[in-house]
Amino acid sequence: MDPFRTQVERYERWFEDHRTLYRSELRLVRALFPAAGRGLEVGVGTGRFAAPLGIGVGVEPSPAMAARAQARGVLAVLGRGEALPFLDGTFARVLIVVALCFAEDPTRMLAEAWRVLAPGGALGVGIVDRDSAWGRHYRARATDPFYRRARFYAAGEVEAWLRGLGPAGLEAGQTLCTPPPGPDAPEWPRAGYGQGGFVFFVAYRP
Repeated sequence: MDPFRTQVERYERWFEDHRTLYRSELRLVRALFPAAGRGLEVGVGTGRFAAPLGIGVGVEPSPAMAARAQARGVLAVLGRGEALPFLDGTFARVLIVVALCFAEDPTRMLAEAWRVLAPGGALGVGIVDRDSAWGRHYRARATDPFYRRARFYAAGEVEAWLRGLGPAGLEAGQTLCTPPPGPDAPEWPRAGYGQGGFVFFVAYRP
């Protein structure tokens, strides 16, 4: 049974029980991702990133999660990241946060996000780096209904996929450099990757 459809309350509790981790991730995304322009989040979940970042539209396959995002002020459209229901060049910024690891075809998801991105727009992609202490921590939790469905990727692998799109520029930042159970207070972002458990890329479309 799909936990994204049946265990929404458990998903929501994670953000309350791990506020320091969430705030560290949100701080990094805010530091690198453009704040202006029409935005889309692919795999919007319950809107925990889209809402505070002012992203008005989200795509989500789970009706239960889409309803929570809608309640947070996000126009949630039912659909999958591999087949976005939008015309080319519709958005100035597209966000994907910890959704690649749940995609059936992550490179297709990236290609679709790139397709709906307008020239000069920004594609932001946040991942749990498979090779980090946090990646190993989550991969070890095989009994968790969410993590056991995930396929984590290395930051270098995702960087290569993004470079394959032909961006005009690509930057990366990281946070959660403190290993599990994590920091006592939200971390400040660091450049690059290789130390942090959460890595965020921004690719700019020519």
